[in-house]
Amino acid sequence: MGKGSTEIRKRISLLPQEVKAHFYTLTPFEYIYHYLRMRGLKRQEAKEKAREAIREFNISYADKPMVELSGGMVRKALVAMVLSFDAELYFLDEPTVGLDPSARFELWQILREKTKSSTIFLTSHYIDEVSKVCDEVILLDKRILLQGEPEDIVKHYLPRFRKKVVLFEYADVGEYAVKKAGKYTFVYPESERELEELTESLISRGVPFKIEELTIEDLFLLGWSDD
Repeated sequence: MGKGSTEIRKRISLLPQEVKAHFYTLTPFEYIYHYLRMRGLKRQEAKEKAREAIREFNISYADKPMVELSGGMVRKALVAMVLSFDAELYFLDEPTVGLDPSARFELWQILREKTKSSTIFLTSHYIDEVSKVCDEVILLDKRILLQGEPEDIVKHYLPRFRKKVVLFEYADVGEYAVKKAGKYTFVYPESERELEELTESLISRGVPFKIEELTIEDLFLLGWSDD
């Protein structure tokens, strides 16, 4: 049992949500380097892999002590640390929490590349992140509510007309289905004709908007329930 668990640990890499940098005098480069050494890499290989991770994640503060970095910078360095090891299986719990939008986007690209050679289990509250990164999605609330590929879930559970209009400021849109989320208003026309009528009205009134395809996020905006 012990030997088997050791072999399993060699094949996985784990990022808990609450992981913290306990050795704050170390720099991001040193953190990644020592992590790789603990994972069994020799000195030169660990240095090369650490430099590669620094470049891949665009970490410009690689030589600054962790204690001098913001929470988002530390999180990014720790994500780079975990992904620097060539594992067969990654478990990433909320990897983009605390990252700015550009850093999140960069990580999405890295994760998509990683899935070509590894399997990634990713937990996230960012629905857009799940839609863009994952090949298969499981929605949980004490039990499995939905499971499948993002496109299949959208096709099966969302309206047939799969476009929405996103308003950047409030405007009266009549009887269309409307949902508010933060500073945005989402309007759901039911056909191409309704979409044309709505956008013509918005343009004539000078209301700023954009048109987007429906995503899994719209399941929640539209009040989806599995009951």
